[in-house]
Amino acid sequence: MFDPAFDPMIERASAMAAGDRTVRVVTTEDLIAMKERAAADPARRRSKALRDLADAALLRGDVPDPDEGW
Repeated sequence: MFDPAFDPMIERASAMAAGDRTVRVVTTEDLIAMKERAAADPARRRSKALRDLADAALLRGDVPDPDEGW
């Protein structure tokens, strides 16, 4: 199923060459918004929602210290 809220983000995506193909790449800000929207979906499995939130944090630059938690 497609989420129409993503349509404007996809429209803003840049076209980039990948070998003999062209792919559209969304901005970092739009990707963060997509990840957060997916995580907020109540039908999404909890483990996937947590992964989406972690991905969004990493995209914002929240990189954990390698020794964190050990």
